[in-house]
Amino acid sequence: MKKLFYSLFLVAMTAMTLTSCEDVPAPFDIPNTSSDTPGEAAEPKGSGTQDDPYNVAAAIEYTEQLAAGTESDRDIFIKGKISSIRENYTSQYGNGSFYISDDGTSNHQFLVYRALYLGNKKFAEGQTQIEVGDEVIICGRVTNYNGTLETQQNKAFLYSLNGVTAGGSGGGTGGEAKGSGTLNDPYNPAGAAAAVKNLTWTSNDNYETTGDVYVKGKISRIADKGTFTEGGTYGNASFYISEDGTENGEFYCFRILYLGNKKFEAGKTDIKVGDEVIICGQLMNYRGNTPETVAGKAYLYSLNGSTTGEGGGGGGGGEQTGAGSYSEPYSVSAAIAKGEVTGVYVKGYIVGYVEGQVYTEGAHFSATGDNVSQTNILLAGSPSETSTDNCMPIQLPKGAIRDGLNLSQNPGNLGKEVLLYGDVTKYFSVPGLKNTSYAEIGGSSIGSKP
Repeated sequence: MKKLFYSLFLVAMTAMTLTSCEDVPAPFDIPNTSSDTPGEAAEPKGSGTQDDPYNVAAAIEYTEQLAAGTESDRDIFIKGKISSIRENYTSQYGNGSFYISDDGTSNHQFLVYRALYLGNKKFAEGQTQIEVGDEVIICGRVTNYNGTLETQQNKAFLYSLNGVTAGGSGGGTGGEAKGSGTLNDPYNPAGAAAAVKNLTWTSNDNYETTGDVYVKGKISRIADKGTFTEGGTYGNASFYISEDGTENGEFYCFRILYLGNKKFEAGKTDIKVGDEVIICGQLMNYRGNTPETVAGKAYLYSLNGSTTGEGGGGGGGGEQTGAGSYSEPYSVSAAIAKGEVTGVYVKGYIVGYVEGQVYTEGAHFSATGDNVSQTNILLAGSPSETSTDNCMPIQLPKGAIRDGLNLSQNPGNLGKEVLLYGDVTKYFSVPGLKNTSYAEIGGSSIGSKP
């Protein structure tokens, strides 16, 4: 009987203990890192445009439809409140990572991953930092990364921060697109951005570019260590231009060479904010969202009206004119600016020759000397030109062209105007003319006209 009573007592105590445990709170909340955080989701709203952005619920719904590992085929706009910050914006990388939701809580969050700052630019010291609770609009590509719904790294940016914007819609440049990209009708920054909008970028080794085009604007800001002087032995510079010199509607000029498509040399005029410039070269849409020049494939065509770097207003080697045709041949300065183009006409004056292998050291502005070259001549926009910066060397192939134009056998050609046909390309490591096959000088023609 005692054993039975004791057994019943133990059963009763056990039941009381288990029942009382139900009232003991957990020592801590278990975090939930999923975008599907418990709680009632907001109704999906918006169409993903700038004027009608998705709310976070709609962005989640849209991104969930993407196949794993793929990104959206267009930029979308998402509006929400910052619920937590994963990585603050820094000037080192220029981007930030944070979560947004419709109500600012951790319910139904969407990850904004390494997005650029306002205006689709890198963050700079002194700019307003993000905070939890900030109302934001994000613009860019989104992806379903192994089940995590997020913006694609460096393909999205902070379009609006508490109502403050700085342009950069859809990775492009603001303002009306103008120009056709020619020297006589250069693109404005918005026109340059429009020209690359549909170009593809797959990797740093696989991307589409434009051909050589001209872009005109004013320097609005210079990248970190971006002047030509700071470029050191690389001889290039990186800076932004806009139509009015402000930071609105900027276009990025990335690692461009100096005037004359050459490396910068000490003593030349460097760039500064406010300078009016014309850029010539190839453009790309880096990572699909950043219109810019192709590194090493563009150069500073003019700086405040000068093409020589010796001060503004002079125009350097003369006015750049012509279309490269027989009726409208390139001027020497225009041909120099082209850098690389085949089968064109160039018109100028014979002003000398190059002796030896070094262009600047071997240039002679005369038809005399012990070793007057028979294989080349110097062409300029003026018969009195004496600066190699404003000349282009002309290769004279063996045969009628060489026999009829070289200054060794034809010293009287010095100062004469000549029309030439050939390929504009590097010669003596500077823009020159090779494969010269036709010429007109003093009323006579030499070689076969194309």
